[in-house]
Amino acid sequence: MMIACRRLGSVMSTPTLLEILHALLAGADPALEDEDGGLAIHFAAARCDTQVVQLLLSKAPSTLNHATHFGWTPLAAAADGGRESTMCLLLSAGASDSLVRATKGVTAFHGAVRSGKIRSVRFLLENGLDAVGGFQLSAERWAFR
Repeated sequence: MMIACRRLGSVMSTPTLLEILHALLAGADPALEDEDGGLAIHFAAARCDTQVVQLLLSKAPSTLNHATHFGWTPLAAAADGGRESTMCLLLSAGASDSLVRATKGVTAFHGAVRSGKIRSVRFLLENGLDAVGGFQLSAERWAFR
């Protein structure tokens, strides 16, 4: 399943919801990490595939706030991708960057700023995410990396 979800990053080879469902039914583990600590949900969120994100959350709700080794959460990946529907789904499910911000200094705002997604920044602010304080690397400096 990780291979299928990694293909979400490739425009030429995007797996269908049905392919992901078949992988899950065949016993694929949606909580299996890659070498960077990423999960299938990170790839689906980055691609803003709301249906796949919803399916993965239904099978492995514990992955909602999972951070990669770099502190990247599914919400940060969705903010980087810039689709409000995916961010809305994750926030409705209880997504939060507070633990990651405290330990890694990275938030969904970093993803939105890094990719120049002003609408994502606005959406996150309007939905109550805190954009101030505690960053080891400010969103402004992150954008210039």
